[in-house]
Amino acid sequence: LSTIGYDLMTASENSSRAWPLQVILIDVLLVTRIDLSYSMGLVVFMFFYLVLISAEDAFRFGLYDLPFLATQKQRRENYTCDNLPCADVGLSLQSFLACSGTFLLDFYFTRGFASSL
Repeated sequence: LSTIGYDLMTASENSSRAWPLQVILIDVLLVTRIDLSYSMGLVVFMFFYLVLISAEDAFRFGLYDLPFLATQKQRRENYTCDNLPCADVGLSLQSFLACSGTFLLDFYFTRGFASSL
């Protein structure tokens, strides 16, 4: 949860993202053969988080304002549109497909690798 909170904060500042660290955590859980329900729970949680973040990127309903740690001035310097932060449905969909596809494929291949150990 701390990684997701940090990711939400960095996303609101248009900075580098931290959610890919969850991929490493899930890979470690799979390879070390910790109960599969933990890994599956994290996969489901992360998938819904990616859906939520993509919806925020597309429609700007205020999720990025929750961890608002940057000042309004700093926030304005990070974006170039009038309605901050800038919403883009097409880019959001493309980003969601790329991120969730990579995330789910990594889980599938790592699970297969871990089960053959």
